[in-house]
Amino acid sequence: MLSFDEVIKGLTPEQIRNHINSITLIMFGGQLAMAKYTGKQSILDEVVGEYADCGFKLEEIGDDELVLYFKDKKIATYNQIKVTIEIIREGCKNYLASILRSL
Repeated sequence: MLSFDEVIKGLTPEQIRNHINSITLIMFGGQLAMAKYTGKQSILDEVVGEYADCGFKLEEIGDDELVLYFKDKKIATYNQIKVTIEIIREGCKNYLASILRSL
């Protein structure tokens, strides 16, 4: 079995990041499927997932910030290093719930 250090030996951080951004394995019911991304924004769009259809969009600002928008309204800013997909989707869910409560 190869270690991670052996796999990335000789690669620059940018090469590693580009490879991870371009091809990601996604688990579907025990089967692996390849997902290809065309760039950083396509990955951010995937993070928002089904909430994109509701009007949410995630954008990278600078090197370490992600901003979550609902339509054109900025609703949250996240530290890119600390945030998880679950936290971002929970933010979308909570924002939709707050809209429904205000109706």
